[in-house]
Amino acid sequence: MKLDNLTISSITRPVGNFVKRFHSIIFFSILGALLITASLVIITVINDSPAPATSGQISENFDQETIDKVEALDPTNIEKPSGRNNPFIE
Repeated sequence: MKLDNLTISSITRPVGNFVKRFHSIIFFSILGALLITASLVIITVINDSPAPATSGQISENFDQETIDKVEALDPTNIEKPSGRNNPFIE
């Protein structure tokens, strides 16, 4: 190979011609590869998600104080809010 005729344009011209000729195929190939990769990552994240950790057991028993408060509630003794004025009525 002659080093005298070695120029940047002699190296880049064949690459440029290749890209000009197959630019749409290269674009859609890269796009398809990225789509497949994204799909696989999403599937992996969904399948490998850990079960939600519980901070501790929830007690199923109420203490006597809570039971007394619930029983002391009287539904007829609930204060209801007073009537409100409608701003759209003249």
